Amino acid sequence: MSLETDEGTLKLIVYLGVRKRHRLLVVQYEVPPHPDKPGWWIPAPELAWGTDPYYLAIAEAARLGYAHAAPRLMDVESFTLDESGWHVIVHYVLDVDADPVPGPNVREWRWCAAHELPDAASFAHRRWEAELARRMLGFEAMRAMMA
Repeated sequence: MSLETDEGTLKLIVYLGVRKRHRLLVVQYEVPPHPDKPGWWIPAPELAWGTDPYYLAIAEAARLGYAHAAPRLMDVESFTLDESGWHVIVHYVLDVDADPVPGPNVREWRWCAAHELPDAASFAHRRWEAELARRMLGFEAMRAMMA
């Protein structure tokens, strides 16, 4: 969701890292959330005004076939990008035991361990999304080190 302000554009975004046995789900969409960004995506549903990011993560999990899921908050990321504004991104992680049952907009999906992830150029958001994938795969280890 984009909000136009006097200072520029604020984009609120949610990413859902779905993991199964130390592998992360990546998808290719028929129609990507941003049509100018083809490639592999970590599921990133569009956030609507007034929607709680957590409930959006739950809804995205349900769209992937994981009803009654309870995603965990990984972190919140904030950065500016030149003229395109300020991005605030909420990252959730969901551990599952089954393969997804994605809707018709998902053209292809696969599970990837860290060494199996697509190269950065194949991700919709290139190096940034490839690094996010690695962070999501290592979330438990990172959390344990901080405790």
